[in-house]
Amino acid sequence: MYKFELFDIETVNIEEYEHYEHKNLFTTISWLKYLRVWKKVEPVIIRITSEEDDGLVGHFTGCCFKKFGFKIMGSPFYGWMGQHMGFDFVNVNTVNKPIILDEVIQFLKSKRVMSFLIFADFQYTESDINLCKTKLFHSDIRGSFFLDLTQSEEQIFKNFKSGYRTCVRKFEKLGGTIVEEWSESFMEEHHAQLKEVFERKQMTPPNYRDRLYLLHQMNPSMILPIKALDENGNNIASSFYFSGGGLAFFQSNASYTKALTYNANQALMWYAIKYFKNKGIKSLDLAGRAAYKENFGPILKNTPSTVWTKYTLLWRAISFARKLYYSSFRIKYKLKGSKK
Repeated sequence: MYKFELFDIETVNIEEYEHYEHKNLFTTISWLKYLRVWKKVEPVIIRITSEEDDGLVGHFTGCCFKKFGFKIMGSPFYGWMGQHMGFDFVNVNTVNKPIILDEVIQFLKSKRVMSFLIFADFQYTESDINLCKTKLFHSDIRGSFFLDLTQSEEQIFKNFKSGYRTCVRKFEKLGGTIVEEWSESFMEEHHAQLKEVFERKQMTPPNYRDRLYLLHQMNPSMILPIKALDENGNNIASSFYFSGGGLAFFQSNASYTKALTYNANQALMWYAIKYFKNKGIKSLDLAGRAAYKENFGPILKNTPSTVWTKYTLLWRAISFARKLYYSSFRIKYKLKGSKK
């Protein structure tokens, strides 16, 4: 049904590859260049056309790396921030998704590009994966809330739960303002606020500083860093987002404990929504399905994280290592809590 051609970010037709109405941030050339430096991976791009008329169907994107001699492809892999990569389609409603995934895997196998693939794409449902003829393993279900930014600004705000609309108005009434600002101190301030957030939960905060510095160095236009200031101009909360193609991605919100009465986090999100809508971004990925995110009126999407492997033992080893990694964090949190 489909024909395939293999490219990398130097040889692909960039104008064609980037020119999708709903282009995924995590398959943009800018993001792939960032991953290549940050994670030491090599991007792989497949151009897909129809056997019938040679018309463009879409592109598949992944990134390869070697571990213990095995060629591993992530689309995406664990820990790459974005939960989804996979395909950019000209028209997702006209493709046979199970068949196209089967054929992409067979094509990659024939090119000896990989011996392991992990794949997650919110355009795919569990039933799509179950219809694939290739033997696949289910890793987990990835879920995230998405905000449709093609709606009017008034409708998006109306979809907020009433309490969150009140929070936005309260922040403004108290004299709060939102500013866009990147500075050397931005991430240090954000990390200090994040530490207080996680201390309230008796947890250790993630450290976003190095990865954000790198992305800002490589492509500052992909980052929206914003701060919430009180009536005296003091930084009381901050957040940052990524964007590219037709997608924006919420990465982190944090505020100082003493300033929680300002409800700055809701105001920061509302500012970001308006900012991305004005830029023509189609969708905002809220990066997960934490219960509070539902208050912004999004739609929940779920997709299976799916694995193909040449060696079943490799999949078992990766699964075991991942469980060990998260278990170590749970133990650390419990030990930290017991000392208090």
